[in-house]
Amino acid sequence: MTGEFEKQPYQFVGPVQEFPVLAPVRYLLITHWATEVALQGWLNSDVIKQLSAYGEISSTISVPIKHDAGERKYLRPDGLQRDAVH
Repeated sequence: MTGEFEKQPYQFVGPVQEFPVLAPVRYLLITHWATEVALQGWLNSDVIKQLSAYGEISSTISVPIKHDAGERKYLRPDGLQRDAVH
């Protein structure tokens, strides 16, 4: 569902199935935010502090690069990835 967002700004997945299995188990929380201010608000929120009580938290931030229409072949309209159909 890349490029299609659900109403809530997060998706919780877990425990993550990894090989080799790591202990303790790990969970993945994927969020999306419309602005840098909203993202920073989330990262500095009490929710993050509360989650850290359950174990180590790490964050990776990805920012999509917008491309003009036709700039690169086969990009989807949102510019996030190339379509498989040629």
